Amino acid sequence: MNDFEEITSLIFDIGSFSYKIGLSGMSQPSCINYPFLGINRNNDILYNQDEISNYLEDNPNKNDLKIFPLMSTTHGGIDNFDLFEEYLDHFITNNSNLLNDMVKHPFLFSEPAIHNKEKRMKLTELMFEKFSIPSLFIC
Repeated sequence: MNDFEEITSLIFDIGSFSYKIGLSGMSQPSCINYPFLGINRNNDILYNQDEISNYLEDNPNKNDLKIFPLMSTTHGGIDNFDLFEEYLDHFITNNSNLLNDMVKHPFLFSEPAIHNKEKRMKLTELMFEKFSIPSLFIC
C-alpha cells in the first residue's frame, strides 16, 4: 500500500442550491449550507438559514435585511469572492476541526462546468494565500 491511498481529502462541493463540505471516505458531508448571507441594518452578517429565519421572525421590518447569494443563480458558480471569503472565514472559525483538516489535507473543489478561468484563478489564489491549504484540485 502506498501513501497516496491513505490521504483523505477535504471536499468542498458547490451544488445548485447548497455547499457541501466533508472528508473523503465519509458516508455523508459534515456540513451542508445554503449559499447566501444576510446582512442586517447593523451590518451584522447572518451566515445560515436558521440565523436568517430567526432574524426575519423577530424583526417586524423585513427591509432591514439584505440577502446576498454567494453563487450565481444562472450557472451555480461563485460570483462574489468577498462574500465567499467571509463565509469560509466564519465557517472555519466555527469548525476548528475543519481548519486542522485544511492545513493537513489536499482540498478537492468541485465546480460547475461553465465556471470560467478567471474565477478558477481567483478561487485558487484565495485558497492558497488566505487559507494556506497544501494542495488544491478543481474538478
